Amino acid sequence: MSIEEAESREGSQSIVFSSFRLDRRGGQLTRAGTAIPLRPKTWAVLMYLVERPGVLVTREELFDAVWPEVAVTPDTLTKSISELRRALGDQSTAPRFIETVHRRGVRFIADTGPAAAIDSAPLAWRSGDAGALPFVGRAAEIQQLTERFAKACAGTRQVVFVTGPAGVGKTMLVEAFLDSPALHSAMPPVRIARGACVEQHGPREPYMPVLEALERLARQDAERLRELLRRIAPTWLAQIPWLIGDDAEALRHSLQAARAERMLREFASLSEALTTDVPLVLVLEDLHWSDPSTVDLIALLGQRCEAARLFVIGIYRPAEVAVEEHVLSQAVRTLQVRRRCVELPIHELTEADVVSYLHARFPGAQVPPELARVVHKQTDGTPLFVAAVVEHMLSHGWVLDTSPGWAFTVTPQQIELGVPDDARRIIATQFERLGPADQSLLRAASVVGTEFTAEAIAAPLGWALDDVEGRCETLVHAQRFLRDAGSRPWTDGGVLRRYAFTHELYRQAVYEWTSAATRQRLHLRIGEGLETAYGERAEEIASELAIHFERGGDYRRALRYLAAAAARAQQRFAGREAGAYLEAAIALAARVPDAGERRWRELELRLALAPIQSDLAGPASEIHLENCEHAYDLCRAFGDPGQLFQILYALVHVHVARADEIRALDTVRELDELAQRLGTIEHRLLADSVLARAAALHGRYNDACRIAEGPLSAHLHGEISQHPRVSGVDPVIEANCCYGYALWFLGYIDRALATLRDSVVWAERPDVPPLTKAAALTYMAVLELLQRNPAEVRRVADQAGDVTAEHGFRFWNAIAAALRGWARVHQGEVREGIREIQAARAAHAATGARVFSTPILAFLAEAHLRGGEHVPGLAAADEGLRVAETTLDRSYWPELWRLRGELLLAASAANQSRAPRGGRARAAAESGWEEAEACLRRALDLARGTEAKSLELRAATSLARMLRARGRSGDARALLEGICPWFGADTTSLDLIEARALLR
Repeated sequence: MSIEEAESREGSQSIVFSSFRLDRRGGQLTRAGTAIPLRPKTWAVLMYLVERPGVLVTREELFDAVWPEVAVTPDTLTKSISELRRALGDQSTAPRFIETVHRRGVRFIADTGPAAAIDSAPLAWRSGDAGALPFVGRAAEIQQLTERFAKACAGTRQVVFVTGPAGVGKTMLVEAFLDSPALHSAMPPVRIARGACVEQHGPREPYMPVLEALERLARQDAERLRELLRRIAPTWLAQIPWLIGDDAEALRHSLQAARAERMLREFASLSEALTTDVPLVLVLEDLHWSDPSTVDLIALLGQRCEAARLFVIGIYRPAEVAVEEHVLSQAVRTLQVRRRCVELPIHELTEADVVSYLHARFPGAQVPPELARVVHKQTDGTPLFVAAVVEHMLSHGWVLDTSPGWAFTVTPQQIELGVPDDARRIIATQFERLGPADQSLLRAASVVGTEFTAEAIAAPLGWALDDVEGRCETLVHAQRFLRDAGSRPWTDGGVLRRYAFTHELYRQAVYEWTSAATRQRLHLRIGEGLETAYGERAEEIASELAIHFERGGDYRRALRYLAAAAARAQQRFAGREAGAYLEAAIALAARVPDAGERRWRELELRLALAPIQSDLAGPASEIHLENCEHAYDLCRAFGDPGQLFQILYALVHVHVARADEIRALDTVRELDELAQRLGTIEHRLLADSVLARAAALHGRYNDACRIAEGPLSAHLHGEISQHPRVSGVDPVIEANCCYGYALWFLGYIDRALATLRDSVVWAERPDVPPLTKAAALTYMAVLELLQRNPAEVRRVADQAGDVTAEHGFRFWNAIAAALRGWARVHQGEVREGIREIQAARAAHAATGARVFSTPILAFLAEAHLRGGEHVPGLAAADEGLRVAETTLDRSYWPELWRLRGELLLAASAANQSRAPRGGRARAAAESGWEEAEACLRRALDLARGTEAKSLELRAATSLARMLRARGRSGDARALLEGICPWFGADTTSLDLIEARALLR
């Protein structure tokens, strides 16, 4: 179909998308009234795509439509697409308008609609607001927000990012939308929740804007929100102390085992519950200053498929996001690729918009025709500076409010000469025209932040509170530097009025114009004032106080509040932010003057950081190892024995996870010696739990059982009133799991199964952390695998996979996936199982861990054996043997030799059946049999050397089967008679059944 035919089918003559308008009759593309020139064929390509939004258009189809009966090369179309992207400000890597589908074609992905009567006139519902400045040039954007809101009201959740540079009017646009008839006349009424990020140098408080929005909702309907939070999102209720009631401590205690993923899930469910009866508009401002947890939450809300009358509006500056490489950038790209969000870029005002602004600002005046051009030239159309220039004109008396109306006293040419040529100088001129008292007030306010209360700056200034409030109100009324920012609850239960700078640029300018000495003095006084006002609740604003005291030069108090901020972040299950606070504190500790104090503070901080890093990066990660080694060196020099034990316990887990045989065993011995010196049952318990694990992994099964019996006996005899709270798996349950694991290898199969089942039951208790439950389930699945019970392996591995995926335990999740892959292989899904084991192996390696590498490689070798793939099977077995010979990870060493022997036997048999009969073929087969026998005997020797009766039985069975096939039945019988009776007649397993069958 040609372009002309397509146009004849359309009744409407214009289409709008984003801030663009496509006028088909006029053959013109405009943005905010400004024409964008395009070549005729490029225009035709755009027309064809825009008329088919969401449809994949092939290159051939475009050639036929735009270049009918003309031979053109693919480069011609590529050139047109590139020109369109430049005109639209689009990118091929993160498209908002034109998406390329490799080797197939292109599609137009932006939402389109018929053009409404959009012009630069002020919005009707805003023009009557006496206190508001005119709002012009944003009708198209308001219309898009209104359309998105309508979709949200219909149950399709919406996420819109309003983007643009500082001062372009992003927040003003959103406020105009929130004040629009679409929201005020909506039925049912709309809930509006707003929160803003603030600039924080260093770590950012987790979920700050979201919690602010929740608190605003709570002040609207506290009872309903409290009930929903308690039922659906208790982790969020715990973050709003004044809303909880009398059982705050009990609630926090019940949530000790919760993790970040739970907070995300709960808020998603809460947003859906809140929107069952009325729509919710959630506005999150200044996301370029947001924390990672808030970004994760936005991404989750956008990607959920469940219906919700939810409209999320995020506001940010793309340039700052790009420069800082903020995590928001990737989140937005992901949502865009999945078509789960819309970006609404806000551009500068056109000259026509400035004309409308001047007429609205000075109603009835004869505005000189050239004035808009002058103003637009001076400001580049940035709304903030358009308003600043106009106020500059007023302050100079170039525009007067006379009794007949507004009048201009100078010509545009004179105005052009008088207006500063830099927007920052405009702010400076306005600031200089203020009195000394107002300048002092603004300097103090700039130190507090974008928003502040009169109480926060009264004491630092030494003024009466009424004087501060009076001056703030005067500045707000005159629209000079400050605006009203609503109210906030205060420490005494009352409500305080908040003020804010009209824009962050104003605050930054005033802050920079304040001398360094004055800033330091004000930071310190403001910090002290806030600390006094909050009293025992000062830690609620720990991150804010840390900034004030750091910039005020009181590093000791700054360190205290950074540590408190980290603790609060952990209460919000925001490990990344908690780690960032502690890392910032470690860096700041270097500025403490006294060397001794500096070192012990660093030690305390590194000890607190260790479990967080282990959780986030994994126990085998380089960053965790480096921190633990730093802490160990400090402990040896300055720490007490308790601190040294704490870091040694962490280091053992690091070295065991990395399967570092020498360092793990050395650290275990040092921990054991220190536990003996400390002499408490708790230290003995912790040491024995890791000693038992190291011994079991190293193939020293009798040692593992002997060591594990210590903590288990203490537990059973009530010597431990409460298990020590440490990072990692619960020590008693871990000792029991290692005990059961070692028992199986030693041949005590029934006891092993009973022991692991007890561990799973213990781990199901509500007070046991999820990590311990994940570990117990994984050990149970491993034992079922050793018993060759694929159905049970899959069932338990699925449970372990669910727990580990829910809580982000990457190491244990990889092991659960490998176990599930093994089960699939043995249930007939050989190819699928192999792929799952391979993926699990890659995921396991990505954690930095090497422990449990040998079992995973054994699973892979066995899977290839069952699939008849001998070469990759031998490669997996050989790699596993190399790992076992050089690391701590040796429990599967005999099994890998056995599997290698089985693979060689299978390969020899396959080669013999395919090869022509002859002496060379027989010689090759004989060589293969001999190598296989050597491998099986090596497996047998290793199993006997570690007294691993279960592996000895398995190796003996494989060897006996081979000997019988070679006509050596007597040797086979003798081999099995030496091991089978050891297990007793009542013991049964698949290995025993097969061995006894060979004996018969």
